Amino acid sequence: MRVRAQRSVISMLVAALVATGTIAGQAGLDAPPAAAAVAVPTEAIVPLEPARLLDTRPGESTVDGQASGEGRRAAGSTYELTVVGRGGVDADADAVMLNVTAVFPQGAGFLTVFPCGTDRPLASSVNYGPGDVVPNAVLAKIGTDGKVCIYSLAATDIVVDVNGFVPAGGSLATVEPARLLDTRPGEETVDGEFSGVGSVQAGGTVELTVAGRGGVTAEADAAMLNVTAVFPAAAGFLTIYPCGAPRPLASNVNYGPGDVVPNAALAKIGTGGKVCIYSLAATDIVVDVNGFVGAGGRLIPTEPQRFADSRPGEDTIDGLGTSRLQLRAGETRRIIIAGRGSVPTDAAAVLTNVTAVAPTDFGFLTVWPCDVERPLASNVNYGPGDVVPNAVLAKLSASAFCIFSLAPADIVIDVSAYVPFSAAPLNPPDCSASLASQAECNALTDIYNSMRTATSPPWTADTDPCGWTGVGCNNDGVVALDRATGFSGPVPSSIGDLAELTRLRLGGATSVPPEIGRLTKLTDLTLFGNMTDIPSSVGDLTDLTFLAFRS
Repeated sequence: MRVRAQRSVISMLVAALVATGTIAGQAGLDAPPAAAAVAVPTEAIVPLEPARLLDTRPGESTVDGQASGEGRRAAGSTYELTVVGRGGVDADADAVMLNVTAVFPQGAGFLTVFPCGTDRPLASSVNYGPGDVVPNAVLAKIGTDGKVCIYSLAATDIVVDVNGFVPAGGSLATVEPARLLDTRPGEETVDGEFSGVGSVQAGGTVELTVAGRGGVTAEADAAMLNVTAVFPAAAGFLTIYPCGAPRPLASNVNYGPGDVVPNAALAKIGTGGKVCIYSLAATDIVVDVNGFVGAGGRLIPTEPQRFADSRPGEDTIDGLGTSRLQLRAGETRRIIIAGRGSVPTDAAAVLTNVTAVAPTDFGFLTVWPCDVERPLASNVNYGPGDVVPNAVLAKLSASAFCIFSLAPADIVIDVSAYVPFSAAPLNPPDCSASLASQAECNALTDIYNSMRTATSPPWTADTDPCGWTGVGCNNDGVVALDRATGFSGPVPSSIGDLAELTRLRLGGATSVPPEIGRLTKLTDLTLFGNMTDIPSSVGDLTDLTFLAFRS
């Protein structure tokens, strides 16, 4: 009698919800299509675990032993570096995201990274002084024979690590490097605009037209820039942000008086096709472009946002990531990224600006996904007392990345873009030997493809669905589906083919189809997520003893 009473109460509750309009009727409610046939868009960029591709210093190694220990590059020389097929880079990749470091140059100068087989452009990728160790992130278009070329004005050692690549046809388009701004008198740009306009005054902002110049399309969402502060009058920073938006709490280039400091930045394009560059101190500024994200691209630019600052008294976008404690020598710290600021919970990677602040000794920072061992790679190289930024394409694992510091140092982390999660659809497995019917296997596959996220369990087509995480079977077929976390999206109409279900607990649902009313054996139903309507067919589930809807 107790069970019957519970069922009666639940039926009355469902009827009341229908009467008050809390649960939508079936009329006009279109069931979402199964996701198995949805095309997966080409990625803008594929993040990789960092891997070393070049180290000219004697006795040093690389990920595969190639391009190691070949000796310092001579002044005025160009090194041809094979990048495809190494460190996880696809053989048909269009471009690579590199961290390029000049190590102990003999004089002042610069490195220029460009596609082999083309003329060296009027642009620089890394600017250095004698004895420096200077890194910079570079989006490098791949040229002839899968190579990128690296020119150096002065003799220097060079270290190159790869963090990601742009697949063939990816929505992050690369261009041959082109100069868009040079405030120094007598200097040139790719089209003569924004050349020799004079240094930016302290507290001043340059509104730089980017769209429609240097190969960037007029409708581009963002541009990959190399921004250099040249001989600032005092210590300070540059902040790059979309014109028309408020200047954010973030920095892209940190400098001292008399420095020449470059850094890469993915700049969201704002009003009038412009990006704004603010400088705390008076300085000259040089800007080169080497790529852009087209409208609707899969690398999503955001306004720069601060995610971590270990310095006492400093703030972040949400108050998190303010440990007030600098990294100790040899310490690794986990930084939670996904689900904060503008970064969604299922982001696969972020483009971040990582700054080492006032280290006590020489050393480096390395950023990598926490679920693997720390790689042979560095992202920021520093000396005692330095303030050194660098752009990093950081792959995420479990919503976070790890950061290691060789010497004690404060760290500041700003995020300017993210790579959304996407994956090839799961194909339905052959269920001829399973307790589950083929129709049930197809329905589970549809649910996975429709609601999969970066944190979903690894369901695969070569395993029995009755062994998939959260799936329960007996001789009747699939009787339980319990996935409270790791899913997000519309529940597909094929849910109705799981007719033997007695327990359904599903998190992250954004919509529920009327076919759920076909699951008449359900006794336990829990659905939660960002749902606006629940179909009235839930009232047909008369065997329910437990019912919960949560937003």
